[in-house]
Parts: sequence; C-alpha cells; structure tokens
Amino acid sequence: MTHFDAGVLHDPLTGDTPVSFWETVHGPVTGYGNVGGKRVALAQLRSTRGREIKAALDVYDLSTGRLKSAQQFTHDLSRFEMSFNGFYVDSKHVAYVSSGRLPVRAAGVDPGFPTVGTGAYDWTGFLAPAAHPQAIDPANGQLVNWNNKPAPGFAAADDNFAYGTIHRSLLLSGGLKPGKNTVLDVVNTMNKAATQDLRAVTVWPDINTKLALAPAPTPRDEQLRQLVNTWLQQGASRLDRNGDGKIDDPGAAILDHAWAKLADAVLSPVLGSLTDQLATLMGRDNARTHRGRPTSTAGTATSTRTFVAGSRTTTATRATRRRARRASGPRSTQPATSWRRRRGRIRRPGAPTRSPSAFTSHRGSFRRRCAGRTADVPADPLVRRPPLARPESLHFNL
Repeated sequence: MTHFDAGVLHDPLTGDTPVSFWETVHGPVTGYGNVGGKRVALAQLRSTRGREIKAALDVYDLSTGRLKSAQQFTHDLSRFEMSFNGFYVDSKHVAYVSSGRLPVRAAGVDPGFPTVGTGAYDWTGFLAPAAHPQAIDPANGQLVNWNNKPAPGFAAADDNFAYGTIHRSLLLSGGLKPGKNTVLDVVNTMNKAATQDLRAVTVWPDINTKLALAPAPTPRDEQLRQLVNTWLQQGASRLDRNGDGKIDDPGAAILDHAWAKLADAVLSPVLGSLTDQLATLMGRDNARTHRGRPTSTAGTATSTRTFVAGSRTTTATRATRRRARRASGPRSTQPATSWRRRRGRIRRPGAPTRSPSAFTSHRGSFRRRCAGRTADVPADPLVRRPPLARPESLHFNL
C-alpha cells in the first residue's frame, strides 16, 4: 500500500483538516475487516478512476455537432466510459445507448461480496461497445426510460442490492397507447406517472389477491383493504390537490402504514433475524412524499443525456411546452417532474457552439422532445443483454 496526502482543507469555523488515505493497486482503502483471523484492508476500485478527462473530451465531441446519425450516435456513445442513459432524436429516427466502462468478471466472482485481492480474481477486461444495451428505431416506436434496468439480464452497480423486477418506468410504459402517441399523450403519461404510487400499481394487486383468499379478521380490516383497492382503481395518485399537506386519498395512508409490516411478513420467515440487517442496506420503504412516490427497485445513480439533432426538433420542443402549459393547468399544481423541470438548450445546425447544449443532461427531456416517439428498450429484440455488473469492491491481505 502507498499513502496519499491530498493536503489540508481550510475552514474558518472548524479549523484545518488534513486529508490523506491509503491506496492500493485496487483503489483507495475505504475500511478494514477480519478474514480468518487476519486483518484485511477493504479497497474500492472504480473503472473510470483517473480517466475522467477522457470523458470530458468525449462530451466535447458529442456537443459540437459531430454526430450526424443515429448509427453514429450508438457507435460513439457505446464507447463513452461514464455510466449514462443516452438518447438520440432527429426528424426521422430515435436511438438509445447505455454507456459505461463495465468490467468483465473473473470466473467465480460474486459482485455482491468483496473479492480477494491477490490478483486471481481481478477483472479480465471490459464490456465491448457492441455489447452495451442499445436500440435504433424499435419496432413498437417507443423508448421508455426512468433510470431503470437498461435491458433484461443486465445488472446494476455492486452497491445496488435492490435492482429487481419492478421499475418506475413501468408507470410510463403502461400509460402509453399502442402505436402513435400525441404530444399531449406523452405529457399526460409523464405527469401521471410522476405522482403515482409504484407499490400500489405494481405490487398491491398481488397482495390483494392473497388477502382475498381468506376472510378478513375484522370488518374494519376488510374496509381498509377496500379503501386501498378504491385508491388503485382511481389511479393511485399521491397528489395533495387542496394543499392541506396530506394526500387526498386515504388509501395512500393505509398502504404507507402497512408496507413495512408487509415487507417483514414476506421476508422474515426466510431471513429471520437477518431481516433487520437487510433493512440497513436497503430500506423497507422510501421516504414519503405527496408529489409522487419515487418507490423503485431500480435505484441506479445514472443520469440521462439526450442528443437532439435538427431545427425541426427545436420547433417541436417549443410546441410541446406550449401545449403542456395549456393541458396541465395552473403551474402550482404541476408535479416535480413536469415539463417545467430543467429545460436545456438545443443547438441548431450551423449555429455557433456554446456550452454543451445539444448534449444536455436532465430527466425526462427525451420524452418531451420526442413528441410521442418514445421507446421501451427491454421489449425490443435489438437490445443486447450481457449479464454483467458494474465495478466491484475488493479486499486483500496486508
């Protein structure tokens, strides 16, 4: 191991704080453990450590009018080393790529656990660009993404233990009509999904089916179940329309109170005392909110980047915003992920290059700009599905 001295942080309130740490060939040491009676260091290796400048150069290429087609976009962005969901749209085509410098594991490595750092289990290479999840003009004409799993069988970061089968993007894909969707269809679907309770829409129906197999213990218990069912039938919205600080439908409060107990009832017969330990790694539930519940098993920390080509798209975007204003009502009732959220600039062909504008980073931008040509990547046969995970943590003997 080597010692790295980063210097001193100066703070007029707390004084100077020295910053230093030990590092190894497997990255900085983040802690220590005990294996077989021997003290071991825990190091965390990031595949892009020390390579950030290369990513900045790639962003420059992408934001200066270099991309001319969906094919070039998927080719170039699949080689981008940072983990992003990338989208492309022009007047005729849409495309998607999940980028990142993803390691290929050695045989026998479990990405959920630390790996012995003797070298025998080091990464054997990195995922080839062509193997990244990607699609151009899917057959169903839709690309849907909400930081969810990019393709079936594709894993998440090693510290993400909740990458399961339920993703918030199901609320989006479930709300779109088969075939062509208008601008207002897309906006309405986005706003509805932003305020729905994912648990109620995707999980409660199974719970309700089980509960209906036997009589309720009391009439009150049956009434509570029916209130949740009524809430789901009405869309499972978590909006506070009258501004009193409470969700309007009582079904939300019932499910909020019962959810942790339901989770324990399902898991504890198998995990026993480990149920509480699991809860320290992934909470039984997410924080409550009246503006739509971001409950999801797709807790990825990736961002969304959209490349927009052509002035036609610029015109369509402005029209989308105008229609969204008229369709969505007063601004005070807009959900957090409505059309007003973090709009980026779009560079017209031939316009002077400014700060990254054609290649902008904000959630939901593709859905607003695509004007109904949104796409569900996992459903398309063009998507490649390598069963690989993201960078791992390692430990090794001192």
